This record gives sequence, structure tokens and C-alpha cells, in this order.
Amino acid sequence: MAESSVFPVGFSTDTIRVQLLKVDRERKLLICMTMENPGTALIARYGISPENRVFDSSVERFQEGANLNLIDSVIDGNGFLIPNYIILEPDYLIDASAIAECFQDYSISPLHYFRNKFEEKENRSYLLLGNLANFFLDELVFAENPEKVSFRDVFLRSFKQSPFEYASCEDIRSESDFRVFMEKARSQFENIKRVIRTDFPERGIDLHHCTLEPSFFCERFGFQGRLDLLQPYSDETDARIVELKSGRIPFPYSDNEKISLNHEVQTAVYRLMIETVFGKKAQGVDASILYSAGSRPGENLRTAAVDGELEKSILNIRNLIVANEQILIRGENKDAEALFESLFNLIHTKQRLPAFFIEKIERIRFLLSSCSDLERLFFYRYIRFISRELYHQKIGDIAYETPTGTASLWNSAFSERAEALDVLFDLSILEIDDSGNDMTILFARNQAENDIVNFREGEICIVYPRQNDNDTVLNRQILKGTIARITASTVEVRFRYKQKNHSFFKENRLWAIEHDSLDSSYNSMYKCLFAFLNAPPKKKKILMGLIPPETSDQNKTYRDENHPIEASPEAGYPENIIRRAMDTQDYFLIIGPPGTGKTSIFARRLIEEYHAQPEKNIMVLAYTNRAVDELCEAVNAAFGCKKGECDAYIRVGTELSCAEPYRHRLLQRISEKAKDRESLRHEIERSRIYISTLASINGRMELFNLKHFHVAIIDEASQILEPQIIGLLPRFDRFIMIGDHNQLSTIVLQDSQFSGINELALREAGFIDCRDSLFERLLRRCKAKGWHHAYAQLTHQGRMHNDIAAFPATSFYSDKLFPALDWQSEDWTLHSPSDNIFDRWIATKRTAFFSTEKIYGSSTSDKINEAEADLIITLLASIRNVYEANGKTFDTTSIGIIAPYRNQIALVKYKLSLTDIPHREKIMIDTVERYQGSQRDVILISFCANKPYQMNFLCNLNHDGTVDRKLNVAITRARRQLFLVGNATILRESPVYADLLDFYRQKEIYSIISNHNTKLIMV
Repeated sequence: MAESSVFPVGFSTDTIRVQLLKVDRERKLLICMTMENPGTALIARYGISPENRVFDSSVERFQEGANLNLIDSVIDGNGFLIPNYIILEPDYLIDASAIAECFQDYSISPLHYFRNKFEEKENRSYLLLGNLANFFLDELVFAENPEKVSFRDVFLRSFKQSPFEYASCEDIRSESDFRVFMEKARSQFENIKRVIRTDFPERGIDLHHCTLEPSFFCERFGFQGRLDLLQPYSDETDARIVELKSGRIPFPYSDNEKISLNHEVQTAVYRLMIETVFGKKAQGVDASILYSAGSRPGENLRTAAVDGELEKSILNIRNLIVANEQILIRGENKDAEALFESLFNLIHTKQRLPAFFIEKIERIRFLLSSCSDLERLFFYRYIRFISRELYHQKIGDIAYETPTGTASLWNSAFSERAEALDVLFDLSILEIDDSGNDMTILFARNQAENDIVNFREGEICIVYPRQNDNDTVLNRQILKGTIARITASTVEVRFRYKQKNHSFFKENRLWAIEHDSLDSSYNSMYKCLFAFLNAPPKKKKILMGLIPPETSDQNKTYRDENHPIEASPEAGYPENIIRRAMDTQDYFLIIGPPGTGKTSIFARRLIEEYHAQPEKNIMVLAYTNRAVDELCEAVNAAFGCKKGECDAYIRVGTELSCAEPYRHRLLQRISEKAKDRESLRHEIERSRIYISTLASINGRMELFNLKHFHVAIIDEASQILEPQIIGLLPRFDRFIMIGDHNQLSTIVLQDSQFSGINELALREAGFIDCRDSLFERLLRRCKAKGWHHAYAQLTHQGRMHNDIAAFPATSFYSDKLFPALDWQSEDWTLHSPSDNIFDRWIATKRTAFFSTEKIYGSSTSDKINEAEADLIITLLASIRNVYEANGKTFDTTSIGIIAPYRNQIALVKYKLSLTDIPHREKIMIDTVERYQGSQRDVILISFCANKPYQMNFLCNLNHDGTVDRKLNVAITRARRQLFLVGNATILRESPVYADLLDFYRQKEIYSIISNHNTKLIMV
């Protein structure tokens, strides 16, 4: 075995990434293959004291195939590697603050991480005080003269930034409680100011060289984190870390050096990250905890010393956390249940435990024991689903169009991410503006080849210095922000934290921006699932589809989704559906095919009807910000307002995620005008309509402490995963979902073989796949059980001409999609200005398919097709020629182009830039995912299928394989003309595409383009 080592005896190594082939537990050997040199084996020993014995408990749970980092290793006389640190799945980054909570004075366990997934965040004053203390630190550090900063001014700014929290906090509702809170806050403000004035200089901390809230990725040890304050290394000084804690100072209070264990752990993790990123030794990082509750000088700032044994204990607990996650990902429901049993056993110890901890554990145990077997089965199965989604979001080891997952920031080549249009680079700073509540930086885009990128305003991002290829997110400090504005020449990023220290920006000439992702959306799903278990039993049965939803008229029955059996007079369409939706006591589902007015007609009418009932409060939700903007417009239309002037609603969200006309109704803007908490509560009480994305409302659950909502109207419901919403719905008396399961569905990273539900009891209850939306599952259940009173399909569309709507109406909607307007049946007969075959087709056809199968050429990537791009431009030119020759307006804002790959989009944009088409930049060119909910008079589609395997990405089939959701969305965006371009031979690999092509052949609107791109052969 010794011969398998690739290192000489005595050789020491920093970090080696390996794949675990086998664990020899008897001999305590890890048999591995190096990732840098695949096929080269090495053998590492564990259980060696003092080097790595502390890792034994986690190593015993390692599974074959796992990735490991072996750190600070030496080679013994037998050629075995002896690592000091063994890190399981280092790409799975654990947050520093999250692992710190696993270390409590009364209990050290990785199961605290597991427990925290399910506990709903408390809206209590001690948490509010913690956020406020951090705000004090930020404001005082940034101020030119901290001594001139007043408590009153800073507190008011904090109130305007966190209006919900102050207005809804449970234990400061009364004025007397609020005054006590204010005095605590004032005391902490003065304590922090004193520390900055006296303690910081004594510790060598210079505010002019400090950075607030810097973030770091540490793949070496498997951590990520955001510090409160960092003074980086300099030639004269070590790095200095300050972490603020607003709670009580540790016991005994007389010991000015005492640090709580969890706080010591947090600083230890930060130290590991800092030494890794900057390549320094741990002794070169001076870490301190600032206890802002301490009122006596000298007791606030406490040094956290280096503790090598504690570091190893932390890393072992981290491994155990990851091992638990792997159990959830790869195990079965019984494994999830076993984790909860292990959690419950934490309180069965001889050690004295605090009462609050016992109560938390008992609350979870009691709730699970109170659930039915089916409810627990549902809960465990969806926990496993979410855990796998989170795993892919972090590590990204899935087949996808472009590099995915946070780990792709270091595991994929920069050039690969640049080719995928996922990075902005060679940026230089033009301007830094920190005059407002936050800081914005305006960057110049200096790289001509980086002109087309996949970034949009409102998206979160990572910003870091990148002078050359050696600079990465792993060896540079990163800042997290939001894209505020992007143009061809500049990009503006908004940061939450202002920086007094501009030297960091001056010292680095070039910068890069990459996509960021958040764990918070997955964490909210865990909490949402757990909240569902706490719902009333009847609510749970209704949501699980075990009993039918009730209506106000139980005597009315329906033979199908639109028609009652009895012959009593019914309102005409669409009012008949509005009436049925209003009759619901529990829920109603509205299926809205393309162009049927889901938002503009039905959501608007439902809002009007419920608002006419003075006692009703209405929550209006959607999945995307674009849809929420449309809902705001629907409310404006309902109240007869123009230009967004309506004030009958409150928008929950952020400024950058909200269109300009509706920003005046953002809660943030409203709170800025409020004189005090009472006036804000009054405005919240007065406003009966609230509009939000699901993500935004999940981040503002304290709203439900202030207001009861009688009904929820949920748009884009077919895009919402079940665990994203099922725990929220019991908070409403009733809900109405509007969606279309035949259009774009939920976004899921894992393959269907993992998301499928195999548990017999769940399948019998109608659960088929975790990737299904709650909307689709309930609809399927209602149809299977004959609960026709609970759903209806919209049947009249006013978007597409009949010729365009014919295929989706027949193939996807069972011929139940009819035109609503006269023009949708009009003939299309324009004069062709030339003998050009494309001009003739544009002049006489509403829609056509052009196959490129006879055009031969090579391509540098499967994600681009030069012939299709050229043909798209040719068709655009013909559209312009025909329209202008016939006196029709050629309006580029009414033309759209759809392609599946960003690379193809970039190619089409480039070729379009070479034309003389006026206002060509106004043509929307995007993916089908970005087009859902949009429409244009003319749509051109480049399918860009160059190889058969690409059909797996191009298609998104329903469970029956009868509907391709992506295709349905793509071909239903056009109002007046639709032209499809693709390789028919490859597209026919999909049965649904084959049906589409056969349909176009039968209608004689199908043509093959020859290799010379001039001759059109009729088929």
C-alpha cells in the first residue's frame, strides 16, 4: 500500500482534494484517488492522536465517492498520509454563524443545525436589539466623527429601514415596553460609541482601514461567512476581526475575558477563513468579540485566542452536519425520522439543560407525534426533496446548460462562465456614491467581448477584485450587492453597507461581477413545511386532498369544470367563473391557458369583488416580480387609476424589484412618511390589499401578527413548489390559485428519478412527484375525485390569431380554447414587394416552420447555430420589407425573438447589430423562461437543437408526456405572426415536436431551406 503514495516520506502538503474510494475501518485507512491526477491513489490514516483522532466520529460516517480535503498532511515512514484536518464535501459551504449555534454551553451537537431548519424566526425585541446594535456599529464606523452621531437620528433611520419589525414586535407593543427597549438601545449605542472611541485605538483598529460586512468563501475548510468588521492585513499590522454581540455578557460577569462558547466558535471559523483567503497563519489574525451590553469600560471588547483543538472539534461537527445532510439526500423517510429521534434524545441526559431548550425540543416532538402517519410521511419525504435541492444549489453537480451551484465559482473555469455569459469582468470603478442609505458603485464595462451577459436589474451578485486569472472568489474579499442598473457601457451595483474605507476600491483597478445565490429560499421551505404541520387538522386534510373543499352552496353540483347540472340561470363568461371562485369556502383553482387574461381580467375582477366587501383583507401573491408589477397595474385599473397613482394597496418588496410607477406604495416608502409606530400601524390597518412575491412575504411573516387576511389570490400558482407555500395557506380563510400546469412549471434542479414519490400511501393520496406545484396536485386530485366545483378552465383567449393558436388549442387544451375577438379570425393577405421567397411567406402566412436540416456547417459550440441566426435576421429583414411596402408600422418593440441558449441569444444580437434595422435594440431577445407572461405581435423562434441529446434540455414534458410546457409557452407568445426555425430531423426526436411538425406539414406551412440559403423547397 505504501507504494500507492505519490509523495516522498516526510513530505508535507497544504491541501489535497481527493475522492474517497473506500474506508478501511479496521485499519483506520482512507483509500482515495487524487482529483488533480485522476487514477493516482493515495492512502491516508485517521484515528491518529493528536493529529486527527478528533475526526473519528465523522470519518466513520463517510461514504464511498465522497470528496475530501486532506489538509496539513505529512507522510509517515510507511508512506501513509497523515492529515491534520479531514474535510467532508468541502464544496458544501456551511455558514459560520450556523455552525456556531451547534456549540452551546449546555449541548454541543450537529443536530442544532438540523433543528434550526424548522424553527420559525421569532419576532422578539432581543433580536430587534441585535439588528439595531449592528446598525449602530455600521453608522458609527462610517461617520466622519462618531462623537457627533446622535442616538435619536440613528434610531429613526433604523426604524425607517425596518418598519414591520418595530410595528409588529410582540413584546414591545405597549408604550411602556417600548420605552424600556429604547433605554436598552440607548445604552448599547453609548457603549459601542465608547468602544470605538477608546478600545479600538488601543487594539490598533483604525476605522479608516476597516471594511464593514465583508463576505468570504472558504472551500478549503467548507465555510462561508460575513464578518461584522474587518481590518485587513497590512505591512505593519495583523488582520483584525470584530464580531458584535448584543446579548448579555457571559457569566461570570466579573470575568472580563470570558467569551461564550458559540461566540468563540464563530470567531474561530472566521479566523480559518481569513487565514485561508489571505494565505496567512492563524496567529496573524486578532479576533475579538464586542459585547455591546457591557456598561463598564474594559468589559466590552474581548480577545478570542487561537485554539487548535477547538478548531478541529468545529471541523468535525461540520463534517457531521454534512453527513446528516447526505443521509437526508441519499436515505429514506425512516432516516429522516431517525434524525428527529436523535434530536429528541438530546434532552435525555444527566446534564442540566435550560428550560427553554427542553421546551423547544418537546414542542417539535409533540407536534410530530400529533400528526397522522400520512402527514409525517409527507413531511419526511419533502424534507429529503428540499435537502437534495439545497445540495445541488451549493455543489451544482448536475447536468445543466451552464455551470450551476455556488461551487461553480471555483470548480468551473472562468472562461467557461464567461462563455456562458455569467460573468462581467475587466470592470473599472467610475464613481462611488455613499450619500444615501446605502452605497452604489458605478462600474465601466471595458471588455468589448463581454458586451452580452446574463444579468438583469434587481438580481443579487458577488463583486470582487480581479486583476488577472489568479484572482478568484476564494482568495479575495467579496462584497454582495444587487444590480441596480445595467447598460452597454456601465453597470451600477447597490450595496447594503456603506464603507468609510475606500482604499480597498482604490487599490484594485479591475473588478468582476458574478451571480450570487441564497440558501434562504430553501431554509424558508423547511420552515413552511413545519408550519403546515401546525395547521388545524381540517385545513391539513383539505390541503392534502383528503377531503373536498367546501363551497357556500353545497347543493350545487357540476357535470364538468364549467357547467352546473341544474338549469338555473348563470352569469355569462367570464362572470360565471368569478362567481364560482367567490363561492369557495376553502379553495378554487383557475386554469388559465395563454392569452386568457389570468391577471388582467380574472385577478383584477376577484380583487374588485373582495374589496367591495368592507371587512375583507386581501393578499395577492405571485412567483415573480414581473407578475407582481402586473398585479399592481390590475389594482390600478380596478380603481380607475392611471400611471400607478392608486394608493389602495401596499406592495411588499424592495425598490429594485419594483417597477417605478408602483414604488410609492412600497412599505419602505410608506414607513418613511410615518411619524411613529402608531401611524404606521394605522396605515397597515387601513390598507386592505397587499401585493407581494411569495419570497418577499415569506421574509415578512410578522405582517400576520398585525393583520388577518381573509383571502389569498395567487397568480403564477403552477410555478410554486408545494413546500414554498403549503405552510402559508392555513393563515388565510380561503385561497384562489390562478395558473396553468401546461405552461412553465416549477424550477427544480434534481432529476425526476430523485424527485418522484414512491411511497404507496402518498401516491394513493395523489402525490406523484415533489416537483409538482401544489396547484397541479390539487387540480389532479379534484379531477380524479370529481370535485368539479373546485376548479374551472378559462376558454377564451384574446392574444393569438386562430392560425397561431390552432396547434396548442388542439394538442394541449383539448380544443377548449376559443378566440375572444373578431380580428383573430381575419385573413392575412399582404402584397409581397419582391420575388424573395421569404417576403412572399411573410406577406401571406400567419405562421410557418423553416427547417435547417439541409444547411450544413460547423459550429464551435452546440449552444449556437449560425444558420438559424442568419435565417432569423433574414426573416426580420423580410418582415420589415413587407410591412413597409404595405404601409404597416414596423415597430421593433412589438417583435420578439426566443432562443433556448444565452449563447445563441448573444449570436443573434451580434448579427442584428450588423444590420441597418432602426431601433433594433428594442427587439426583445431572450429565453422562453423569460418570456412567460409576455407577448409580442411577431415572434421568431430559433430552437438551436444541433444534437439529439439537446432535446432533453429543450423539452419540459408533463407527467403524461402529452404536453411540452416550454414549447407551449414559446409558440403562444405571438399575437399576429409566428415563425419557427430549427432542424426538423433532430426536433422529431421528441414526439410532441413531431406532432407540431406534422401539423405544420398538413397545413402546408412547412419548408426546408437549402444549403445555399436561397432556394426554398416546398414539402
